[in-house]
Amino acid sequence: MLTALVLVCGALAAAGRHHHHVDPDHQQATVESPPAAPVVRSVSGQFRGSWMTSRRGRQFEAYRGIRYAQPPVGELRFQPPQLIEKYTGEVDGSQDGPACPQPTVNDYPVHEDCLRLNVYTPDHQSKKPLPVVVFMHAGGFYSVSGRSDVAGPQHLLDRHLVLVTINYRLGSLGFLSTGDKYAPGNNGFKDQVAALRWVQRNIAAFGGDPNLVTISGYSAGSFSVMLHMISPMSKGLFHRAISMSGSPISQIVIPRHQRHLAERQAKLLQCPTDSSKAIIDCLKTKTSKQLGDSLDKMFDFGYDPVLLWVPIHEQDFGQEMFLPRQPLAAVCAGELQPVPYIVSQTQDEFFWKALDVLRNPQAFENWRADWPGLAKIALYLTGAGDNSSVTSAADRLKQAYLGGKDIANDTATGDGFGKLYSDAIIGFGAHRLVNLAARQSARPVYYYEFGHVGNSSHYVDPDTKRPIAAAHHDDLLYLFNVSYSFPSIPPSDSNDSRMVDKMTAIFYNFARHGDPNNRGDTPELADMSWPQFKPDERKYLRVDTPFSVQSNLFEERFKVWEELFPLDYHTCKSKGERTPPVVRQQSYQTRKSMNPQWQHAAGGHTESVEGKSAAPLAHSVSGTFRGSWMETRRGRRFQAYRGIRYADPPVGALRFQPPKLKLQYEGVVDASEEGPACPLPAPPTYYVDEDCLTVNVYTPTHNSTKKLPVIFFIHPGGFYAMTGRSDLAGPHYLLDRDVVLVTINYRLGSLGFMSTGDALAPGNNGMKDQVAALKWVQRNIAAFGGDPNLVTITGCSAGSISVILHMISPMAKGLFHRGIAMSASPVGKGVEAITHQRHLAVRQAQILNCPTDNSSAIVDCLMAKPWRELGDSLPKFWEFGEGDPVGLWGPVVEPDFGQERYLPINPLDAIKQGKMHTVPLIVSQTTDEFFWKAFPVLQNETLLKAMNEEWERVAPISFMLPQENRAAAVQKLREVYLKGNKLANDKPSEKALGQLYGDSVIGFGVHRLANLMCRHSKHPVWYSEFAYVGNNSHYEDSHGKPQGAAHHDDLLYLFTLSYRFPVISPDSQHSHVVDEMTALWYNFARYGDPNPRGDTPELGGLRWPAMTAADRRYLHRGPQLQVRQNLFEDRFKVWDDLYPIQY
Repeated sequence: MLTALVLVCGALAAAGRHHHHVDPDHQQATVESPPAAPVVRSVSGQFRGSWMTSRRGRQFEAYRGIRYAQPPVGELRFQPPQLIEKYTGEVDGSQDGPACPQPTVNDYPVHEDCLRLNVYTPDHQSKKPLPVVVFMHAGGFYSVSGRSDVAGPQHLLDRHLVLVTINYRLGSLGFLSTGDKYAPGNNGFKDQVAALRWVQRNIAAFGGDPNLVTISGYSAGSFSVMLHMISPMSKGLFHRAISMSGSPISQIVIPRHQRHLAERQAKLLQCPTDSSKAIIDCLKTKTSKQLGDSLDKMFDFGYDPVLLWVPIHEQDFGQEMFLPRQPLAAVCAGELQPVPYIVSQTQDEFFWKALDVLRNPQAFENWRADWPGLAKIALYLTGAGDNSSVTSAADRLKQAYLGGKDIANDTATGDGFGKLYSDAIIGFGAHRLVNLAARQSARPVYYYEFGHVGNSSHYVDPDTKRPIAAAHHDDLLYLFNVSYSFPSIPPSDSNDSRMVDKMTAIFYNFARHGDPNNRGDTPELADMSWPQFKPDERKYLRVDTPFSVQSNLFEERFKVWEELFPLDYHTCKSKGERTPPVVRQQSYQTRKSMNPQWQHAAGGHTESVEGKSAAPLAHSVSGTFRGSWMETRRGRRFQAYRGIRYADPPVGALRFQPPKLKLQYEGVVDASEEGPACPLPAPPTYYVDEDCLTVNVYTPTHNSTKKLPVIFFIHPGGFYAMTGRSDLAGPHYLLDRDVVLVTINYRLGSLGFMSTGDALAPGNNGMKDQVAALKWVQRNIAAFGGDPNLVTITGCSAGSISVILHMISPMAKGLFHRGIAMSASPVGKGVEAITHQRHLAVRQAQILNCPTDNSSAIVDCLMAKPWRELGDSLPKFWEFGEGDPVGLWGPVVEPDFGQERYLPINPLDAIKQGKMHTVPLIVSQTTDEFFWKAFPVLQNETLLKAMNEEWERVAPISFMLPQENRAAAVQKLREVYLKGNKLANDKPSEKALGQLYGDSVIGFGVHRLANLMCRHSKHPVWYSEFAYVGNNSHYEDSHGKPQGAAHHDDLLYLFTLSYRFPVISPDSQHSHVVDEMTALWYNFARYGDPNPRGDTPELGGLRWPAMTAADRRYLHRGPQLQVRQNLFEDRFKVWDDLYPIQY
């Protein structure tokens, strides 16, 4: 049997286990006369599989032995993996591939060409993509495999999910680390990353959902799972995580290298050790069998320490680093990827290691003679300090577990010593991990102890041949068919069979919902109510017959370890370190509270409600925030936390650089007042500053027992104006609903979007600001009463473009769950990707008297300019009149200069190719949009004359026409909209030119977006038109009368805009529009569907259907809510003809 199972699982030959030897490639019970071999076609190639049968008789597809990376042989030995992106010819996936090199018996298939994965699916043609479970095998990083005889799919494939099991390189071949560029380390983990990337690229073709990937692992695989949660290489590749019986955060030291193991390996194979190059060059000449078979000689004594190779805190030698910082430091710095998480351990773990010592006379005497020396190695006590500290720790553990006595061959020693081995190798690490994760993660964390003792175990009594405990790996027996060593568990009324049903139900629920509890379709768990693990309650699920919820797992035992290896879980500091004092956050530069009444003052409850109670405080993993009280338009009090920096100030050397997310705050953050707007032209009294990367959070209560849906609003302004401050995005309407509202600032104009087309300014920093704010929300919003698993991103105009791009960007993946895109689209007339806006960078430089001969000269000079000069220069960018073109700066498709790219693909291509993370989506436009742009042209003789006489020059500017087909478009648009007539300052021209402005700047792009998304999104898309004209509008005539439903006018019924407009009181004739608009947003944020579900009576019996390509229905928001079809189809057909695409 596999050495891995001998060494790691404790299935010792000496224990007298009866082995069930089978042909490993034919151990599944296939059905009689199976149909033709299944075939899958993915973007990478074609795969032929085989059929297998689950334990309950369900036939499923198996694709085994698929290489996911180039064979790591020859010159690729000791190198990072090379992902296979294309396969030549049909791939034979009908049989298991080999295990990676390790000691084996009975000609077990082992080969260095082992970077293989297995995919098991109920149906690769499933209409609804299935959740994916990726399993990383155990084996101490030196043994076991993902083959189907060790990780058999027959149990889990009774569930509706796709299972992926993987191999990764082991021992020296996977984890050799010399501490320099020759072998930085962690190649085995990088293999796992390559496998996860393969899954993202290919799994949809097997029926799996690449947006619903759960990584799971046991022992070494559990270590791996947790490390993927902090590795920058694994970011965005998974969405839930399960760590079973293994943790890289414990008393075990994570080193910068393991050169001693590299030298030991070299000596074992008669290689020189005088330099890293000599070691590597020699080991490259050795056979993989020599390397694999040398394992037994790597241990210090017996089979201790159980862990030899461990993760390496990589040094930077120019390689892509899997682990660039210590795991504990990464978690405490907020780098734990926010995904739902399960942590577990078994009741008895490595207890059998003690029994082996007691039954081995030589080992027994060695432990009695040198307890501190052996405990240091076997129990991983080197982190305790110098030799005297290690001895002290060993003695303290002997006192706690053995009553201070030397080991004896008796039951008391067996029990105490067994618990000590278990806690040292697994238990304390799992305890520390779950307590840290519960404090540092914004997502739910669950904890279980496996206590079931069934008919089989990885350790049996050598005399009775029966299991005596719940050993390390034993819970795997109920998730996988381990046919190499154990008989199958047939369906029956036995406790073992019921345990299979329950364990697979837990995995299925968690993979599907991010919550292991029953949601109606797993009756096996009907009686289970598994609460999240909370640091103050420490509840966990004991998995036994029956299941039970308990508290404080082995707390008394782990208290000893906490004393020996102290950690303050609140501050993430070793106890005894000095904690920073609580101080008030410094105010923004010298100005924090100036009159925000921009244009004319009007109403709006933007000031704190004084004298009603003390200022509210919110405590998150990042710090403590002091807010203020505000009131909604209906008199509801709510908490406001404003002006919170979510990133370091982008000033000085950080100007034109990506944002640096703020992970920890010192002292209490004063969030009682507004922060500044980002630099833009504004009246002198309006608060503007370059230190502007702030969020505002508004919540009914941060102590809500049920977390509330979160609405994240991205402000409009063409990427060069506006702000998320409460005088422009006031919370007083939406906070009459049970939601948490977040509004943000992001850098604007050249400061946020300058793109020179090279490494000096790749572009999109303003978009990366938004991503940083979304990450801040994931990390902190639970402390404000918000649900980080229920975030709706919303935006108008430039904010609407942002919403859609976040659905495409790899940087934003997993940070939100619904989207609302109002009045703008990143897809429209042009089909070619814009990769830079160097012309705007040059123009900005010229305006501020900077050189333009190269990018370095531009950037260096602009770095020296005051931010106010950059912000105030906006009007000099217009090419026609005051405001044309409306679109100046914008997101670009970033070339790869080594930076983290926000947008690596043309948005149109991404949507059509399905390369986006789709969510339920609302798309909208107003009836008249930018119609008002016609008035300043028609009323200005100079501009009117220019548009009439220089139509071919002006039209491309004003209507933002791309280069392709420009001449034909210019003529066609004049013919269709203006009927070939000259423009005049009259009503017909107002209507004609107004419609042309509205359709060209906004309308057609939104039309194209809605029609593309309803075809290519996996989720519903709703479409609406806002046609309501109330008392106020963003365009009013000289008498203050609205002239249409203009661009931004729908915002008047979702937010208070006190800088300009009065509040709509509850008794206003327009109040019902506020109620209906906020109800639609509330429903959508909560349910992913805007239609009423009984708790929004304002919407009556509304039935707003999702848009389809066939019927193109939309919601018309006029005086009433009506469902209509084919919004402005005749007008938009003109644009579709001018700029055709295949929808």
